[in-house]
Amino acid sequence: MDRVTLLELPLFAGLSTEAVDRLVSEAEPLALGPGDVLVEEGALGDCVYLLLNGQVEVSKRSGERDVSIARRGPGEIIGELAVIQGGSRAATVRATKETQVLRISSELFEETLLPSPGVAPRLLKIALQRLRNMEQMLKQSEKMAALGVLAAGLAHELNNPVAAVKRGASGLRDVLDELQRLAGELAAARAGADQLVAFDAARRLAAERPFSEPPGDPLERSDREEELADWLEERAVPDAWELAPALVAHGWQQGELADMIAAIDTGLQPLALRWIALISSARALLDETHEGATRIGDIVGAVKSYSYLDQGPVQLVDVNAGIESTLTILRHKLKLGVEVHRLFASGLPRIEAYAGELNQVWTNILDNAIDAMAGRGNIWITTRQDGDRIRVEIANDGPQIPPDARQRVFEAFFTTKEPGKGTGLGLNITYNIVAKHHGDISVTSDPDRTTFAVTLPVAMQR
Repeated sequence: MDRVTLLELPLFAGLSTEAVDRLVSEAEPLALGPGDVLVEEGALGDCVYLLLNGQVEVSKRSGERDVSIARRGPGEIIGELAVIQGGSRAATVRATKETQVLRISSELFEETLLPSPGVAPRLLKIALQRLRNMEQMLKQSEKMAALGVLAAGLAHELNNPVAAVKRGASGLRDVLDELQRLAGELAAARAGADQLVAFDAARRLAAERPFSEPPGDPLERSDREEELADWLEERAVPDAWELAPALVAHGWQQGELADMIAAIDTGLQPLALRWIALISSARALLDETHEGATRIGDIVGAVKSYSYLDQGPVQLVDVNAGIESTLTILRHKLKLGVEVHRLFASGLPRIEAYAGELNQVWTNILDNAIDAMAGRGNIWITTRQDGDRIRVEIANDGPQIPPDARQRVFEAFFTTKEPGKGTGLGLNITYNIVAKHHGDISVTSDPDRTTFAVTLPVAMQR
């Protein structure tokens, strides 16, 4: 590149003759093909690049995805943020077509461009604008990624109760079909009135009998199922091996069954015993269906509470309930090996808050804690009232945060995770949400425990 072309670029207008001559003589020209990486996220920022022609794409790793931040064309400078900050690259830059760039070392950049009163302000403006754009795009990407993670977690949590409801409904249909068939057999048997009364009495007793807990020991339970199956076979009950587990699960004893069918003719006893077993199965299936439906209702309620659907942005919020909703949303992560210890104060006043955003605070802190512990460890959540403020402490027994990192954990784009594992925005978003509520957030960390403390006013200032 010659000095005339360089001076035609708006960024370098007003650059001194000496600086231009030095740039032309010392800067290194490079050629890139489509897909070639110019800058790698996380690498040391030891130079800047000036795009002469072609195009590059700027992207940042967020979880398992590369988020496209921007595209740069001729005349634009690349990598100035890392050089100005003296740190590592915040993003990856890759050529999208045949591209030529000029590599300017950090020493050359600092000695020729930064001292220039014309160039420095333009560089600062560019850097600030790029930071704002990157933060805005990554925040949106983080929200969508978090939504995807929550959706996947909820789908996982809903899978078991939904399966239980489907299993219960299908099983009940089979039981009802079999009961209808047995009713036909009873009618075909032309039993006398006294037998019908005895049969009906046994049916009612079976339906009204309270559930009795079966043996907890699997071996003992298996022995009882085998004994009961033999007893049923002795009385010519078809498919005794299928009926015995349902009867044992409901707590039936051989003596009880014998007493219930004592008034029934021997020829009708197999039908009566099968009827009792089907009633027990039906009740078990109904309990399973009810439990599954209740769990689904709890999850839906937690999601509604978490997001505060159909409500205005500022609400009177129960902090304990909000944390519980968040724990429900994150249950798929917690149950892998995290034990949560709740130390909730009772009678906490409701606070004025942007409810949905406040739950994002608990989500970010808890999610960070789970990641820090690699999904296994302890989390302690303490809530209490402190004058006209509510204090929430979320502690974990994961690795200690180094002192130098503790000073920067709430900075945008700062992360102790390896490149691609975090954008460094989660705790920055948390900090901004707490500040929006006129609250405070701090972190302490030692080898045994790391604690994030959030204090929020009961009445939010406006």
